[in-house]
Amino acid sequence: MKRAEKIGDFSKISKDYNVTKALNVIGVTSIVAEHPKTGQYMAIIDPGWTMNITKTDIQTGSLGKKLTDYALKASSPNIKLNKLEIMPKGNFKAFNQSVPYAQIKVKISGLSSETTYEGIIAIVSKDGTNKNKLIVSLNKSGAFKQKIAENFFKNVKLL
Repeated sequence: MKRAEKIGDFSKISKDYNVTKALNVIGVTSIVAEHPKTGQYMAIIDPGWTMNITKTDIQTGSLGKKLTDYALKASSPNIKLNKLEIMPKGNFKAFNQSVPYAQIKVKISGLSSETTYEGIIAIVSKDGTNKNKLIVSLNKSGAFKQKIAENFFKNVKLL
């Protein structure tokens, strides 16, 4: 979990969550955690040089295009983004800041099926820097619980 330690301090998260993956794909570092009781996933994504993202991208709608463009570059024959809807929503408290977020609905097709996920997406910045990270929480359609996401993110400290 050395990659996870480069993104944040996860030592204060509840035992209800498991940090399950730390990935680096095409310059994007992602840390993924799961809430096993509900099957909900939370991720902190450092887009590195691949995407210039800002907090205003949530309100202006430009985040959807940036994510779709990246998904086209990073897609594989086995996994494909079929639909992405982002609807600006509001703010919540995490990482000692007010975080603008949007509701998100994603359709992804895999080897033999298509699955719809719902959740939230937000952009956070480390204090004193202009380095922004995406935070995402998803669950299968109809099963997403925002409180589970907020409880996870409020206990992570960005590094």
